[in-house]
Amino acid sequence: MLDTQRRGQSTGPPAPTYPLALPAQVVYEALNSLATTTGHSLLVSSTLAENLTSSAVHGTYTVEGALQILLQGTGLSGRLTDHGVIVVRYPRVSINTINGEETMNSKKQLLAATVGFLMGAGGASQSVMAQESSEDNQGWVLEEIVVTAQKREQNLMDVPISVVALTGEAIEARGIQNGEDLTYFVPNLSAFSPGPGVTSYYMRGIGSSNIPFATVGTYFDEVPISVAINEPDIRTTDLERVEVLRGPQGTLFGQGSVGGTIRFITKNPEFNSVGGHLGVSAYHTKEGGTSEELTGVLNIPVVDDTLAFRIASTYENKAGWIDKIDRDGAVIKEDINDNEGSNIRIKGLWQATDNLAITAMVVRHRLNAGGPNIVSSGGRAPQPESLIRSAADPYLPFGFTDEHDIYNVTATYDFGNAVLTAVASSVETSNLRANFPVFLTVDQGLPVADENVVEFNTIDFLQETEVTSQEIRLSSAADSDSAWEWIVGVFLAESELSQEDAGGLAFDAAGVFFPDNPGELIATPATPPTVNKSDSGAFFGNISYAFTDQWTIGIGTRVFKDDRSIFTAADGLTLDDDFDNVSSKIHLSYAATDNANIYFSASEGFRSGGLNPPVTR
Repeated sequence: MLDTQRRGQSTGPPAPTYPLALPAQVVYEALNSLATTTGHSLLVSSTLAENLTSSAVHGTYTVEGALQILLQGTGLSGRLTDHGVIVVRYPRVSINTINGEETMNSKKQLLAATVGFLMGAGGASQSVMAQESSEDNQGWVLEEIVVTAQKREQNLMDVPISVVALTGEAIEARGIQNGEDLTYFVPNLSAFSPGPGVTSYYMRGIGSSNIPFATVGTYFDEVPISVAINEPDIRTTDLERVEVLRGPQGTLFGQGSVGGTIRFITKNPEFNSVGGHLGVSAYHTKEGGTSEELTGVLNIPVVDDTLAFRIASTYENKAGWIDKIDRDGAVIKEDINDNEGSNIRIKGLWQATDNLAITAMVVRHRLNAGGPNIVSSGGRAPQPESLIRSAADPYLPFGFTDEHDIYNVTATYDFGNAVLTAVASSVETSNLRANFPVFLTVDQGLPVADENVVEFNTIDFLQETEVTSQEIRLSSAADSDSAWEWIVGVFLAESELSQEDAGGLAFDAAGVFFPDNPGELIATPATPPTVNKSDSGAFFGNISYAFTDQWTIGIGTRVFKDDRSIFTAADGLTLDDDFDNVSSKIHLSYAATDNANIYFSASEGFRSGGLNPPVTR
C-alpha cells in the first residue's frame, strides 16, 4: 500500500507570484481556476469542495497566499507541496506542529488515489482518479477515498486490509450490473453462477458450492446477506461504492468471511434537492436476441435538512443465447436462458437531531428465467458453447424463479468523541429451479460415453431462507485527533434454510445404480423439507494505536457461538450441535517514506460446521 504525507517544508528561492482575478464561487471551481492559472496540479476531494463557497481573490499573490484568502471561512486549509501540487485538506485531517512548522499526521492523508493507480488494485484505479481538461491546460484531480472496511469511516490509506474500492461512477462506467460482474474487475475474486439467485463467490481460492453456508461474506449496507451457499442476486444501481475486502475478516464481519467480504454500499437520500435520472439501453447478444433494460433513480426531499427518500429501480428483459437439445443433438428450443425481472429499492433518511440519524431501507427483487447460464457435455462428447441438454428426460423444461426481500433500519448517534450504531435487519429469499440436472460419469476405465453416464434431475427444487440480525457497536469518532482508534460491539442472528423438491427422474444406461432398470427412465421420490437452523451471537472488538508518526499497531478479536440444528421431515429426525470460536487479528503498519506505507497483518476466519441428514434408503 502507498500513502503520502509531508513532514517538513523545503527552503529555497522566493515563491513566484501570479496576477489573479478569482470571484467568489464554489470552492472546487475556484481551486481548479487557481491550478489552471498557476500551472499546478490539484489534489482535493470534489465532494468536499463542491458545497462550499470561496472568498474572492484579486491581486498578485503566491499560491499559498492565494489559498489562504480563497479558503477563508470554509474550514479548509491548503498548501503547495515541494513537487508543485496544490493540496487541500479534508476537515478531519489532524495537524501536528513540529518546530513551529505544520506537518501532516502520517495517518491522515489525501493521496489514497495513488494506491489503486500504482499498485493496480483491480479496476479501482480509474474510480479514484478523474482528469479535468480545458483548452489551455490539463490537470489531475485526485480524490480521497473514504471507506468503512473496518465499520468506521477511514481514509483508504489508513486501512491495513487488502481493499479494492469501486465508486458508483466507476461501477456505472464499467457496466457492472450485479455481484458476478465484479469478478471481471477485482483480482482474486471469482464467482460461479449457473442461474439467477444461485451465485457462489470465491476469494483467494476460498469458496464453497456444495455446502449450505457461504465462506465469503456479503453485505448490503449494514445487512449481512450471505444467508446460504447461494447469494441473493444483488443489483448495483445507484451505489455509493463497493468495497471488496480480501483475506479473512472474521474479527469484524464474523463467520462466513473466511475468504473475504464484499460490501455493497448504497447512496443516501439528499435533503435539499429533487433529482434523479432515467436510463434506457438495448443490445443484441450473439447467437441470441435483443435485450432491453430500464433503470431509474429519484431523490425526494420531504423536510429540508431533516427527511428525504431515495428510490432506485431496474427492469430487465434479457434475451437468451443457449439452445436446448435432445440426445441426438437436435435443437428442441432456442435461447432458453432468457430472463425478465425487476428490482426496486426505497431508502429513507431521517436526521432526527444534529446527533441522531436514522435510515430505513426496503429492497424487493423478482426475476423469472427460462433456463441456466451453463452448457452441458450431453454425455457422449462436449457440445458447442451454446447448447445444453436436460439430464434423464431431454424434454423436461428448465426454469428459475428468484425472489428476495431485504429490510433494514440503522440508527447512529454521535456523542462527539464516539459514535453509537444500532442495526436491525431481515433477509428473505426464495429460489425455485424447475429442473436441476446432474450427469455422473461412472469410472469403468472406459471413455466417456452414454453407456457409462448416469443422469439425474431434480424437479422443482425449492430453497427458502429467512435471516434476522441485530448489531450494536460503539466506535471512536472518525475526526478524533487521538492516537487511539477503537470499536466494540455485539452481533446476534437467527437463520433458517429450508430445501425440498418434488421428486425427479433418473436414466442409467448401464444399470450401475439401477441394475433392474438399465436404459429406462425412472421416477425418483420427492424429498420432504430439510430445515437448517442457526442461532448465533458474537462479541467483537478492534483497537489500534499510532505510537509514533510512522508506526501503528492494532489488534482485534471476536468471540463467537453458534447453535445449529437440522430437521428432516422424511424421518422426523432432528440433529443439533454447538460451534464456538475465537477469531483474532493483529497488524503493524509503517509509513516508511513520504510515498510508502507498509503493513503486515495476520487474521483468522471461521465458519460453523454443518450437520448431515441421515441417508434414506
